Amino acid sequence: MTGISIYISGLIISLVFSFIIFIYSAKHIRVNGAKYIALLSIIVFIWSLGYMFEIISVSLQDKIFWDNIQMLGGALGASCALFAIDFTEIKSRKINKLKYLLLLEPIIIWSLANIFNHNGFRLEAKLIFSGDISALTYGFGYLSAIDFIYGYSMYFLFVFLILRYMRKSSKLYTSQTLVIVTGMTVVTLGFTLMLMGYGPVYFRDPTPITFTVLNLSLTYSTFGKKLFDVVPIARHTLFETLDEGILVIGKNMNVIDGNKYFKFIFDIDDIFSIDIDKFLEKYHFSIGDNGSKIELFQDKIINVRTVELIGNTGFMGYMLIFSDVSDEMKLRRTVETSEENYRNIAENSNDGIFIIQSGDIKYINGKVQEILKYDKDFILSSRFVDFVKDDQMGKVMLKYDEKIERKKVETRYNTVLVDANGQDVDVEINSTMTTFYGKEAVLGYIRDITEMKKQNSIIEKLAKIDSLTEIYNRGYFFSMVKDLLREEKCNYWLAMIDIDFFKSINDRYGHIVGDEILKKFASFIDDQLEYDIVFGRFGGEEFSIFSRTDTGYNPYDYLNSLRTSVMDHIFDTSKGEVKITISVGYSLSMDNCEAIEEVIKRADKALYQAKRNGRNRTEGL
Repeated sequence: MTGISIYISGLIISLVFSFIIFIYSAKHIRVNGAKYIALLSIIVFIWSLGYMFEIISVSLQDKIFWDNIQMLGGALGASCALFAIDFTEIKSRKINKLKYLLLLEPIIIWSLANIFNHNGFRLEAKLIFSGDISALTYGFGYLSAIDFIYGYSMYFLFVFLILRYMRKSSKLYTSQTLVIVTGMTVVTLGFTLMLMGYGPVYFRDPTPITFTVLNLSLTYSTFGKKLFDVVPIARHTLFETLDEGILVIGKNMNVIDGNKYFKFIFDIDDIFSIDIDKFLEKYHFSIGDNGSKIELFQDKIINVRTVELIGNTGFMGYMLIFSDVSDEMKLRRTVETSEENYRNIAENSNDGIFIIQSGDIKYINGKVQEILKYDKDFILSSRFVDFVKDDQMGKVMLKYDEKIERKKVETRYNTVLVDANGQDVDVEINSTMTTFYGKEAVLGYIRDITEMKKQNSIIEKLAKIDSLTEIYNRGYFFSMVKDLLREEKCNYWLAMIDIDFFKSINDRYGHIVGDEILKKFASFIDDQLEYDIVFGRFGGEEFSIFSRTDTGYNPYDYLNSLRTSVMDHIFDTSKGEVKITISVGYSLSMDNCEAIEEVIKRADKALYQAKRNGRNRTEGL
């Protein structure tokens, strides 16, 4: 009876521990992984109970009945895999939608064994005896083989997910999960030894022993390692990406976790080697003393804040937040110790300088007053947005809010202010965060770019417009045409226009009159063209017209009408009235992919044909 006593004792221990873990994890059901630890515990409980009754049963049928109950043990691997998915916070939608299907195989197997009493589980089931001891023995059927293979697959999935998670977790979370992995590995090895024929003689497997190890590991991880009290933070998306140093301390003043930025600030490789008391003493601050300043090497100044951590079981520890405020403190000290020098520099600056605090203007130099043309006292009693043009208000307020929230945005942008005369003033603003009399503020620089924008506008116009005729020049004409064709492929036509005998006009009236004719001709044609037709000077006395064919204009009729209107028109010049004629050559694109250069060549040939046939004609190719 010694063997039975050992087995029964192991099973009773397994029952007690699994029940305790089930109750405790059920109370913490909202914690990641808790519900699957509860599931695992109840499976172990049912299996242990079934095995105990199987051992003490006498008849073959009773033993088979309780062996069927134990088929629920097939869900052990699936519950571990589900625990790993939940505990490590895998965010994949597909995994979260399909994860409960992992329990489908164990449910089917258990149903086949108990409800339908399927015979695919056992081969030649029989009792063997040793004195008064009887044990159930059988060969494994194909359904049992499927169940074993599935269970092992779930175990390896569980181990893979936990080990992958452990690479990027702190030591506490690593030890929590490593203890559970160890327990499950012992159970898996026990099953493996049983399958290889190394199990006990009269009982099929060493599960009571291995389940006792598993329950002890779960108990130690739950109570010793605070599995449900200290849970992992979403490290990648939250913890490690913060631009502040974080150190998490347990209620026993032990280090629980810390992020990369904390290690960088204090140049520490292993945060778990920190002695908290010595750390606090070294940097002269106390936990709970918010606003403490730590001065490090190279004038680095760190602000410390303390947050108490409260969990399901009450007070759990502290989170210390370390912010680098070196730049702000340096600026504050510079302002406090060198205010006179600062004001001298600011007042002689070619740029306007201002300080805004909570939206109110707190400081301006003389250049701001010069730009806005208001009295200094009036400006200082106003808010900055009072001087912003209405249609720019949203943009400026958004920039200000982003700056206050310390978002990484462009510090330089253009906007429009309105001066005391109601005139728009184009300005460029460059801003940064500072402190003003100990409080957070925005320091900004204003540059009047009104004249620069006018010059840029002139330069932009010169790049597009022919200086004599004031229509598109050749380069911009073809650039615009190519842009139109890139945006919307379409069939089109292009015309080349030449003023007949223009050299004779220059010879007879002089080049000044010739220029007058070019300018008046361009204006005359431009006034008659529809808005969706592009017109430009090709060079000398040659001009170009571009139009899509889907506008409804027949190119020959349209161009010939222009030609006759020019022929009938009298141009007034400084030397009297002058009449001219034009020759027109045009070509249609063969398809919407044809290059504009090919169409120009044909239009040029058509123009040459119109001249050869007597001028004052419209020809097409």
